[in-house]
Amino acid sequence: ELGAFGESSDDRNDDDVSPMASIKYLATDTVLETLHMDDAMTYLTYSTGFRSGGVAVGNGDFDGDNIIDLENFKPEYVDMWEWGFKIDALDRMLRTNVAIFYEDYTDIQLTTTKPGPFGIPLPAIENAAKAEMQGVEIEFTLLPTDKLRFMGSVAYLDAEFKEYLSEVPIDGEQVVIDRSDEPMPRAPEWTAYLSADYNIQTGTMGTITPNFLVRYSDETYGGFDRDSFYVADAVSIPSETFYDARITWAL
Repeated sequence: ELGAFGESSDDRNDDDVSPMASIKYLATDTVLETLHMDDAMTYLTYSTGFRSGGVAVGNGDFDGDNIIDLENFKPEYVDMWEWGFKIDALDRMLRTNVAIFYEDYTDIQLTTTKPGPFGIPLPAIENAAKAEMQGVEIEFTLLPTDKLRFMGSVAYLDAEFKEYLSEVPIDGEQVVIDRSDEPMPRAPEWTAYLSADYNIQTGTMGTITPNFLVRYSDETYGGFDRDSFYVADAVSIPSETFYDARITWAL
């Protein structure tokens, strides 16, 4: 039962098998000596993913105070390739992880809005037929001394719709439009962080560890519907840098 909007029901049942295969190579002693590394490995992974479909109130049509004909949204599928490597060097003071990935989505599920009763927009979920995401992630941990530690990462993401047709109301009629030119919501192009902490041994007073962290996020589009696209600056979060500091005391 849906209160003032009356009653409606629908159901669906989705299932899938999501295989994954990975191969890795551990560097030999000869390779490690040649490259002046302590340890190294590389890997290649192929995997698939699945997210069940469903029904949503916002996907329905309205007839007065009653919701009729709830719409289904389809399952989401993804094929992903990832190549990466992990390295220990400098007498294991430095650890570096690098991953390069490519993701091919089919029927990716997206949050949008559709007009409800009395012109009030309601949240809905719909599928974009095709989307791609690709990028690279780099992480590192550096231990210059047994007390000082640096950690950091940087990530680049290129996300875009390849095929996205959506029904929108225009002059009282449902019209199919092409939304593939819209930016991917909540997918900043660049993100990064860097942290440093230092362990201070005080004997009977335990360990005091000051920590400093800086995080960066590129501009993030936050729109949902087609109207948001026309006012992208107003619904986007500008690039931001955050600074955090804390002190931990352990007895």
